[in-house]
Amino acid sequence: MHASQLRHLRSTTPNAAATAPSNTVAAPPVKHHRSVAPLLPMTLLSKTRPLLVLDLDETLVHASVEKVPHEVCFGVNMGAQTVNVYVKIRPFAREFLKAVSAQFEVAMFTASLAAYADQVLDYLDPAKMYVHHRLFRSHCTNVDGVFLKDMSLLGRSLERVAIVDNSPIAYSLQPENGVPISSWFDDPSDTELMKMIPFLEFFAQVQDIYRATKTFRGKFHPMHASVH
Repeated sequence: MHASQLRHLRSTTPNAAATAPSNTVAAPPVKHHRSVAPLLPMTLLSKTRPLLVLDLDETLVHASVEKVPHEVCFGVNMGAQTVNVYVKIRPFAREFLKAVSAQFEVAMFTASLAAYADQVLDYLDPAKMYVHHRLFRSHCTNVDGVFLKDMSLLGRSLERVAIVDNSPIAYSLQPENGVPISSWFDDPSDTELMKMIPFLEFFAQVQDIYRATKTFRGKFHPMHASVH
């Protein structure tokens, strides 16, 4: 009961790359787009800054419908009932949001339902200073029942878009735009978000994710860098 409620709220995506046999040739995926119009409006920020897309669950927070140690609890209306969701915040999440919002146009893109994710974002960014756009499950691309985040629908040049997400399958339509990060559940000593900063600062400077990735490949990886 509890597990199914959480899946309904968050729609955790499996890592298909890790589970598919290497010698299997898959049929072309069936895409179901909700709209052909750009998902994001053009703004003053979009003219001068690259776009940083951020995942929510296991990237910035971890949520559970089981009562576990948590920072905040929300009641989420599920129609006939209200479900309590217990949320932990990844270490340095707020500092990370503050840092990237100074250099990027920031969009939160989650496969979770808006009824849940909006409350988390209102808690993380109550003044709406750091996250400029919010995208939810309804904005995802349904590929054979899996919710993917299609960067080509955002209305931005792809070389000026990067997505930080713990699930590679979420950005599998544009894997070269992905900046991987380890999944977070409850480690209080985690510093992975801060390790992202040097790479993202370079990307903000050159405004080309492909050039940034090529330049840093071999000498820097966001998941294993050290901040001095």
